[in-house]
Amino acid sequence: ESMAATLALWIATAGVGKGGGCSSDPCYAPADFDCPMRALALQYGLQTVATGGASTASEVTAVMSTALNLSACPSLDIESIAHASTLPRPPRGTPSVRGTQIFVATNGSDATGTGSQAAPFATLHRAQQAARSSSAATTVTVRAGTYYLAAPLVLTELDSGTTYEAASSEEVVLSGGALLSNLTWKPWTPANRVNHASNTDVSNAHFNTPVSVSGGDGCNLTVYPKFACTRNPYAHLDGATLDECCAKCSADPKCGGFTLHNPTSAHPSCLFSKAEDTHSGSPSPDVTCGLKTPLPPSPNPPPPSPPSPGPPPPSPGAAVFVADVPPNLAADELFAGVTRQWQARYPNGDPNLPNNGYGNDGTPTPYSGAASTALPLNMAVSCYDDVNPTGPTRQVAQGTMLPFDQPFNFSVPCSTIPPSTPNSGLLGYGPLYSPPTYSGGSLSRFEPAISYWNTDVPVGLTGVDQAVSAKWTRPDLWKVHAYHPVSWGNWGFSVDESKSSGDKIVFKAGGNQEARGGKGMGARYFEGMLEELDGENEYFYDSDAGKLYWAPPSGSPGNDALVLPQLERLIEVVGSSPSKAAGGITIKGFTLRHSKPTFCCDAPYESVSGGDWSIHRGGMIFLENASMVEIAECTLDSPGGNAIFLSGSNNQVEVHHNEIHHAGDSLVAAVGKTAFSDGRADTHPRNCSIHHNYLHHWGVWGKQTSAYFGAMTRDIHVTNNVIHDGPRAGINQNDGFAGGSEFAFNLVFNTVLDTGDHGNFNSWDRKPWVWLADGVAPDAHPERMVPNRHHIHNNFMIRTAFVGPSQNLYCLDHDDGSSMYNDTDNFLVYGGIKFREGLSKHASNNLIAYGNGPDNRQVPFADQVKGTNNTFLRNTVLTGTGQFYGACAGYDPSNPVDHVDINYNAFYSPNKEFNDGGCAGVKGGITDFAKWQTTGLGQDQQSTLDDLTAMPGPAILAAAKKLLQMQ
Repeated sequence: ESMAATLALWIATAGVGKGGGCSSDPCYAPADFDCPMRALALQYGLQTVATGGASTASEVTAVMSTALNLSACPSLDIESIAHASTLPRPPRGTPSVRGTQIFVATNGSDATGTGSQAAPFATLHRAQQAARSSSAATTVTVRAGTYYLAAPLVLTELDSGTTYEAASSEEVVLSGGALLSNLTWKPWTPANRVNHASNTDVSNAHFNTPVSVSGGDGCNLTVYPKFACTRNPYAHLDGATLDECCAKCSADPKCGGFTLHNPTSAHPSCLFSKAEDTHSGSPSPDVTCGLKTPLPPSPNPPPPSPPSPGPPPPSPGAAVFVADVPPNLAADELFAGVTRQWQARYPNGDPNLPNNGYGNDGTPTPYSGAASTALPLNMAVSCYDDVNPTGPTRQVAQGTMLPFDQPFNFSVPCSTIPPSTPNSGLLGYGPLYSPPTYSGGSLSRFEPAISYWNTDVPVGLTGVDQAVSAKWTRPDLWKVHAYHPVSWGNWGFSVDESKSSGDKIVFKAGGNQEARGGKGMGARYFEGMLEELDGENEYFYDSDAGKLYWAPPSGSPGNDALVLPQLERLIEVVGSSPSKAAGGITIKGFTLRHSKPTFCCDAPYESVSGGDWSIHRGGMIFLENASMVEIAECTLDSPGGNAIFLSGSNNQVEVHHNEIHHAGDSLVAAVGKTAFSDGRADTHPRNCSIHHNYLHHWGVWGKQTSAYFGAMTRDIHVTNNVIHDGPRAGINQNDGFAGGSEFAFNLVFNTVLDTGDHGNFNSWDRKPWVWLADGVAPDAHPERMVPNRHHIHNNFMIRTAFVGPSQNLYCLDHDDGSSMYNDTDNFLVYGGIKFREGLSKHASNNLIAYGNGPDNRQVPFADQVKGTNNTFLRNTVLTGTGQFYGACAGYDPSNPVDHVDINYNAFYSPNKEFNDGGCAGVKGGITDFAKWQTTGLGQDQQSTLDDLTAMPGPAILAAAKKLLQMQ
């Protein structure tokens, strides 16, 4: 049953008339839609999350209501919505004890305890010893209290069949921190504090519009130095000057703007883009851009309604206290009670808030070291005719395998490659692409020193303001947090004290926290200077002297317990190998706190697969070589790095009914291991399920992070989760690998809060792998290359944010080379779908409500760059502007290869307006729907276009409920 039919039936049976008036002009969304839609999001979220964590139903309701900014909808009765949603928290009840039961309690004893309820042990490690000596399956029951772990609890195959759980209805906290007790605080007045005229945050500094300057002769464009504001070029001109670039764009009616790369070098290059491919832009030191239509005064799109006011900025000159504490502790974070504090910094800012507290002091020093080396493409993959396996073959991809001096040749059935793929093979991006892998040189910042990206990062800063930095001491403790030059993530750097002096800072480590690199640097802040300790919640730890300096939020140290996180991992589930997996283990009901941050600057990061992201292989709970492991009903509170990490071989791991929040990096990550292009070994997560979790607020330190991150995985199911408030995509699939994953019934909103050019869901697939199909004998060619199909269905996604500006571009962003996706039955609000390169992506039966959004995004559907075998069918799309397509530089309505099968869609717009966004390549665009239907090979020939008033808000939300299976 099509979405259009569902809507028509609902309107007919409910007797709903025409839609109401608009809440804005032009009509981006009707007045009867936005607030009821938010109420539906709250209702669906409460019904979905079913958190078994520590938060109560009222606490979850309060957090979600704030995230949805329901204060902007005073007519909503939040209490009634919450009551009607009847949060279905799973009953804890009496634990289901398996075999022997061992008890742990804070008043127990490892020396004299027996593990009985009357004589419990004091630590989990002692209980583990006892459980291993038991011949039967064992349940370790931990009684109420806080347990400070001196070392991670490491569960191996020797612990298979064991359950670790909190006692029923008791709060059990596992801490990876060092408790600072019996402190004697004394007021401290700094002798050398830096007095700033305004040491407060510079919110959104990396999105500020640059100063406009005049162009050259023949140029009537507005030129922006050190700024990037175009994409998807249709033409280029090498060796051009700024004047030549500007004049050529001025004379070309098709040109909406240009980007001049490396304008001061000997080899500049100018790229020209159409008007629909210009955007709000981001700072970048090695480019200059020009636009026929100048950028608006503020490039930040407004939220759907004014956000709730945030907390006030820190107060310079806050009261500071000092106490003697143990020396030589890790001190990257400090917690006062359950509240994260942060190191003294300049400019001041709150890391928990998006883009809060950044400046642009100093000039980045470019890398000038050894060059990276391209590794050989010694793997070749061809495809054979299934009917005639011994007949002629055609090469479809190349890659790299070990050993490099040995050739590898594989054959895959041609039937596993989408039929419309050009016979030439070797496509740009995607699983049939043949990129080299690079090693060494600047890539030494990664571990291992390899990457798809042959790029570098700055190695320092010069020209740092001496009025500020001259008073800073202890450069061995300094760190620099900086955005990527086009805001695709951020870096952290430590400082080399032996090479830094005056206005010059030289980096010692870091710059590996995202994969693409860049010669410039976005907005940044400095931390680790005692002289900058002037804002509440800031601290400075002198490890050598054993002194802690702190500016408490209340102006007085108070009685909150102070904890310095020491352990990166609190629990590890690690078997010896995939064949000797740690299995049948359950971890249930705990609250985990105080894991150490890994963002900056010594923890290893990998440039995994071909996506933009790098990642640290670690987490508060870490699993490798694990099978049939369950993590349930836990709360992971403010992990310093990643929260849960599935590394390498993981099979049938289930992560469910947990609440994970305020992490330094990502919340849940599943990352396999491959030997370059060789993915045949059982070293990747597969058949795992992440469901019914409440995943919110992440990326405090790392901005290229997500609620779920997947790379080199297979058959992963991410379903029924509530995801909101993060700096980048809510769900990121870094590659296609073997495919087969499912993303369904998730609520995702308030994403891309700190960065730019992303979506609620983001995917890439830029490099090939050889992997093995299930159930195919070794002598029957089990090798495959194209991923099994991914399914994204029945999700509720809202592109724009309710808590402030967002640079989110799409609900579903299938970026470079993404292949084999079915996007079906999703409710997408204020945003749409993007296809770019790759193979066989299909969008059908989606309900796209006001895909242009309140910020006039203009692209409900974009076929951005050439792909093959893509379809956009039976979708219902409502816009307030009449534009249904856009950003489609690769779409050719007359080319069977480039042509997308677009049909059977139901469109709604004010007065039946239509605009193809220039997708047909006709000057000025096509504004006549009938002409669009007959242009080239034809598209939307059985689609319909109706007036927006025919689709009232209640009808949209009723259809959404059906998609979400709420009725």
